[in-house]
Amino acid sequence: MNDLTPELKWTGPLKPIGDDGGTDRDGWTRLLGTITIGGVDHHVEAIEVCWRKDGKVVDPNVEGNEDAELEPVLDESECCWSAVREAGPDISAEQTVTIRGREYVFLITPYEA
Repeated sequence: MNDLTPELKWTGPLKPIGDDGGTDRDGWTRLLGTITIGGVDHHVEAIEVCWRKDGKVVDPNVEGNEDAELEPVLDESECCWSAVREAGPDISAEQTVTIRGREYVFLITPYEA
């Protein structure tokens, strides 16, 4: 049987990008890193997200919040956010990654893209 799982190696750990001109509270709303997948280098961007219902941040795991919508914390991330939405328009809480108590979605693109 062929192994269809390419080797994945973190080549640059996720790091906060720092101040984005005043809207980022502490630099942790966007993280950047690099990985190599099957010998090809990729950018990794983690975009902090929150769940909103009726304009308020909510926990999607609490009964009654099932229809909450996932939104990026930073409006500046809209260009990346549209790419995330195209890849998976129905993102759920199970598809986010928690880092330092904050939820993120990942956008991974090859360097040549």
